Amino acid sequence: MKLKQLCAETNSLEVNPSISRRVTLLLCRTVGLFLILAMQGCGKGKNAPSVEENPSLTAIENSTPKQSGFVEVKTRAERGDADAQNLLGCCYYNGDSIDKDYAQAVNWWRKAAEQGEAAGQFNLGSSYSEGSGVAKDQEEAVKWYRKAAEQGLDTAQYNLGCAYRDGDGVTKDKSEAVKWFRKAAEQEDLEAQCNLGTFYAKGEGVTKDAGEAIKLFRKAAEQGLAVGQYNLAQSYYKGDIIAKDLPEAIKWYRKAAEQGLDAAQYNLGVRYANGEGLPKNYVEAYKWVSLSLAQGFESAEKNLPVIESRMTPEQIGEAQQLAREFEPRKALAAGTSRSLARIIDSRPAASGTGFFISADGFLITNEHVVRDAAQIRLVTRV
Repeated sequence: MKLKQLCAETNSLEVNPSISRRVTLLLCRTVGLFLILAMQGCGKGKNAPSVEENPSLTAIENSTPKQSGFVEVKTRAERGDADAQNLLGCCYYNGDSIDKDYAQAVNWWRKAAEQGEAAGQFNLGSSYSEGSGVAKDQEEAVKWYRKAAEQGLDTAQYNLGCAYRDGDGVTKDKSEAVKWFRKAAEQEDLEAQCNLGTFYAKGEGVTKDAGEAIKLFRKAAEQGLAVGQYNLAQSYYKGDIIAKDLPEAIKWYRKAAEQGLDAAQYNLGVRYANGEGLPKNYVEAYKWVSLSLAQGFESAEKNLPVIESRMTPEQIGEAQQLAREFEPRKALAAGTSRSLARIIDSRPAASGTGFFISADGFLITNEHVVRDAAQIRLVTRV
């Protein structure tokens, strides 16, 4: 008897605004270099099979001064230094060296923003969008995003693009969304590259261009963005904007699934269940579909019992064990050029200046400084 094939999800995903990003642009001017130890991370957003309901990838910047430098930053902020005001706002927001106080964070970000400091403008906009420390007001958020975006801050350009795409705080305008996504994408903002690719794939706000869509999906995917990897996989699976290639689709589903993207986990599980592009394997199918179900992916709830009905108790036990042992892989974007805002978005876990660079290009520092770091970035400022 031929078993009925399970249905896969076929929509591409877009990325939602990262309203929780916090940007600091104050670097250690005394040495000219600042070491950021970055662990890529993303907040859990909606689990959705459609382009309108997508995971929100967010990250909060944690790189703020230690207690020894806090007083100096506060003193400089009180004297009117806009960079220090922005950083002091981050201290209050994150509770670094002082108790968390969102109202005070807004107070200092506003001071920096009113002086034209782009990071302060973005952070103030984010506060209005979140409703943290101030009444939620998306129109006011867009106002401050625009000011930062016009200064070239890619994170603000990205969020402004999302606002125009969704009609959130501004009249919906796909052409304007494309404009701002493009500006951010040109600065290597991965989420912007992915969203711009989706616009090209659908021909919304721009002339439909399959080649440009694939180029953008691939660029984001190769730099480790899970949603970019998923969209590239979907393109290869459907064969609508590029020649159908199941092995290539499986390759990119797996990369996104291993990072914990629920839609990719579900689709990879379905491929295993149906034997599409790889040998049929119900243990692997159960593992991946159950992982997506644990994140609330709706289609998994219907199809997991179907997979389970085709398995022995021993296979089910093995699959459940594999799911329990699963740990999302941290994707790296080695070899890419990132703006400071993009480095911040990789969720820095620590920062410092106790290092030097050897003549042959090696970074030398204490082992405890870099232990368990997924990425190490050097940021310079003239």
